[in-house]
Amino acid sequence: MRLIQLSDIHLSKDNLTNLKNFYIEALKKDLKTFHDTKPVDLILLTGDLIDKGGESFGSENPYDIFEKEFISPILTELKISKGKVLFIPGNHDIDRNEIDDVYEKGLIGTLTTIEVVNQHIEKNKELFSFSNKRIQKFKDFEREYHKDTGNYFYTNNESIFIQQFGLNKIGFLLINDSWRCSNNLKSENHF
Repeated sequence: MRLIQLSDIHLSKDNLTNLKNFYIEALKKDLKTFHDTKPVDLILLTGDLIDKGGESFGSENPYDIFEKEFISPILTELKISKGKVLFIPGNHDIDRNEIDDVYEKGLIGTLTTIEVVNQHIEKNKELFSFSNKRIQKFKDFEREYHKDTGNYFYTNNESIFIQQFGLNKIGFLLINDSWRCSNNLKSENHF
């Protein structure tokens, strides 16, 4: 099985022109060389697809731009389906404008044991609240992107993809560990 792992694209309005003019063509060329040697089975995008929650794009959906300018050109070049691209969020994939300071302080005081954290994330598995609203744009993009992908099981906390590889099935657990990220959150308050 051939996996390609890419991370920390940090797409923003400021670097979009450079991506279009320089980087995406070089990346497509390299990936095509790899793919022609041994076919790429999956591309894993492991965090920070966009920069600072996409704030530089204003009211435009940064994930629609990311799909159009980054994912689609690669899929076209390699002639692979969109279901062959998996992604997990990074700290830059959160919408910082969705973090309420008062509620955040309450979460810090409440989420003090693993049991309480587990209860909280289980409650938010299918719903968005003040605690995970910051990741909703990313998760909405993921859900829409993979709505027709077979063997893909979505929740707000994690998603699972099962890849058939020959006679074997390989499972990928795509854990959303960015749901607590914020600018000023100390590392001991992350779960």
